[in-house]
Amino acid sequence: MGKQGMIRAKPKKLDLSAYTLADMHFHSKYSYDSRSDIGKILKRCKKLGMGVAITDHNQVQGSLMALSQKDVFVVPGVELKSKEGVHILAYPYSKSDLLELENKCMRPFMDKSLSLSISAVDLLDKLKGINCLVGAAHPYFSYVGIQTSRLKKDFMKNLDCVEVLNTNSLKKMNNKAYQWAVEGGKGLIGGSDGHLVRDLGKTVTGVEGKVKVEEFLERIRKRRSFVIGMESNFFTKTFETVLKEAHILTSPKGMKVAQGNLKLAFGYYKFKLNDWVKNHKKS
Repeated sequence: MGKQGMIRAKPKKLDLSAYTLADMHFHSKYSYDSRSDIGKILKRCKKLGMGVAITDHNQVQGSLMALSQKDVFVVPGVELKSKEGVHILAYPYSKSDLLELENKCMRPFMDKSLSLSISAVDLLDKLKGINCLVGAAHPYFSYVGIQTSRLKKDFMKNLDCVEVLNTNSLKKMNNKAYQWAVEGGKGLIGGSDGHLVRDLGKTVTGVEGKVKVEEFLERIRKRRSFVIGMESNFFTKTFETVLKEAHILTSPKGMKVAQGNLKLAFGYYKFKLNDWVKNHKKS
């Protein structure tokens, strides 16, 4: 399993003790839509024998807190949200790189809705100046995926990897992401995109042997990683979406984000409708 690839299976059902594993997309209480405590996340990681990247929405506090301990393998991370609503995963190689990313790519552009007031293309350009691995999060998911965002410039050159298996995405979306990543010669990553501690490790990224963070990220960049996991079923997705939305609507911070998301979603679906009408008239 040292070669790049994707396997649909439950990681906890397999003997993966010879590999370094990490759930590369997980949210803590520092995201507006999660209540997961860092201590409980790390405890769960230890029990499962795997690592994690805390990728909160435009926030690095959770990742910094997780990095303050040495018992669990932690990849520095953050999920950035551009002004178009596009989600981009960034994995700095160290704590100092994470702080540099925050100071140069986040703080100057943070707006009231906790999005960044910088375009996805410009954000990707800025990230190339940071010592980090840059990935497309759930690229075909609604208006937040980079492949659905109507970006006009070529952005593929600034991506190192693609999230090809996201537990919360539909199977057809993940399949398209995998094909896009392989055809584009990009590294593979996967994660649960979990917001509840029990979701941790439903999808993981792995490399052969026991390695440190720097080598782990380099293996992904060099297309020597594999992804193992499965999509959640309809009922699990529905239940967790209800819990997540309830948290958003009962949180002052969440309400600010929700208002911004509604505007972005409206713009996206308006574009899709106009596009459909235009194509319908042609036919």
